[in-house]
Amino acid sequence: YFLNFSFSFYEARFSEDPFYFMPAIHMCHTANIIAPDIDKPLSKVEHTDDLTFMVRLLYSWNEPLFHLSRKTYQLNEFSAHFRNEIKHITRQSKKLQKVMETVTSQFDPEITKNVDYAVWTGLPSLQSTNEQTSLFAIYNLLRCLSWDLNRIDGYLKWFLCVLGGEC
Repeated sequence: YFLNFSFSFYEARFSEDPFYFMPAIHMCHTANIIAPDIDKPLSKVEHTDDLTFMVRLLYSWNEPLFHLSRKTYQLNEFSAHFRNEIKHITRQSKKLQKVMETVTSQFDPEITKNVDYAVWTGLPSLQSTNEQTSLFAIYNLLRCLSWDLNRIDGYLKWFLCVLGGEC
């Protein structure tokens, strides 16, 4: 909910027309993190693949969220509400990482110790002095974050369903 509100607020505040952000749509830095096949029966060993997928997605957002949070304080155009939303998302991501550490420790503690997260290369665009470049970078981050949080949410629900045997 918070991210959808922030995303909508951002689009409404900074877009001049419905297609303003079209050039900003780039591939997400996490696009190469592929979810395991959910159509096959799972064994305990295969749960590590599922957990690794979710942990990789979560940890891949640490750096972008840190810089996005800082950026919202640098631009006067961002309201206090928007700043708080980004801070809230960052805190929730950290909490979920702690939960995932607890869960993964029951299967394989190494999953969270050796995370092969996706590298984010968008910092130069985010820090650009060109306002349009910076706004596009923020837009793309919000779009990708929304996509990844939905992936994590759906996959975590599916994973818990499979573990509980009540699917």
